[in-house]
Amino acid sequence: MSNILLTLGKLPLCVAVLASMAGISAQAAEPIVHPKAMTKGTTQPHVLSMLEEIYALPHPVRFQQVDVSSQIMKSIPVGTPRSALFDAFKPVASSSIVKDSPETLVVRDDNGRAMLDPDARSVVITFSFDKESKVRSAEAVYLKNQ
Repeated sequence: MSNILLTLGKLPLCVAVLASMAGISAQAAEPIVHPKAMTKGTTQPHVLSMLEEIYALPHPVRFQQVDVSSQIMKSIPVGTPRSALFDAFKPVASSSIVKDSPETLVVRDDNGRAMLDPDARSVVITFSFDKESKVRSAEAVYLKNQ
């Protein structure tokens, strides 16, 4: 029985050796799929991957606010329908809508809880809409959650 367990323990090493002999890297043999970054439909923005990209940036210090509007506009371009934003942020448990008016939508995403987590950070996004309820512009800041 112990020989079987030892053999099974060496199985990933064997797969990596076979992959390298075939000219493939071990990482290429195992595709990395992030199901939480996937969205249904092609028109829905990839909010989770966008937030992961922002939280990977250098952390804001004290009361510093880092402008991340360009990262937001890459994932949520001008002309995105308002309804698509609601659908995109709905599955993100850490996000909440702070303000919802016909002209603006303010969304806040919290990474960690202030006072409990020493590395608590937030992203606050303000979307402006045109008369057709499509995104006209977005302003976003990445800040340390106080």
